Amino acid sequence: MENQNQDVTTTQADVTPVPPDETPAITPTEATPTQKKASSSRHDALAPLVEEIQDPRTKDYVKNRLLEQMKWYSKKSGECKKQYHRLMSASIVFGALIPVTSLFLGEPSVAQVLIAVFGVAVTALNAYISLNNSKDLWVTYRNTREILLRTLYFYFNNAEKFSKGTEAEKDALLIEVCEAEMARENGTWRSMMEK
Repeated sequence: MENQNQDVTTTQADVTPVPPDETPAITPTEATPTQKKASSSRHDALAPLVEEIQDPRTKDYVKNRLLEQMKWYSKKSGECKKQYHRLMSASIVFGALIPVTSLFLGEPSVAQVLIAVFGVAVTALNAYISLNNSKDLWVTYRNTREILLRTLYFYFNNAEKFSKGTEAEKDALLIEVCEAEMARENGTWRSMMEK
């Protein structure tokens, strides 16, 4: 109760809001309009850093290859997550309806037909989920995007692998690391599709 009577003074610096484009936010995989804005602002926050890249080829690579790939991974991750959740939810609902419907069994009836339909729906949904790999793709795409983002942050902050060497060596290393990660993801995707 004593805290209510204390004098609290606030300066302009205490209440200055952070501009939305500087607010760090985790890119969502299933984005609401608010989350899409946060995701976009997180991506846009990299723009000033990209403009500081000295080598025009490296700057072009980051703008037109790396950032575009990161957007694609983010978008596809969200799509796969959404699909996986919808299909699993439907499978759970149909599976749960089977025992409930069986309570109404007696003579050959509509309940028996519904049980058969629900059983077929559960089987078909689970087979599709298994064949489509949407959960694995969601996780792989999201992970790849985050690895690429982390690599960019290391590059911009001269950290980890980018702490030594000339600017040209760091630029070459950035491209090598990012391309290796995208090639790894592509190999993972191929192996999933061949199952």
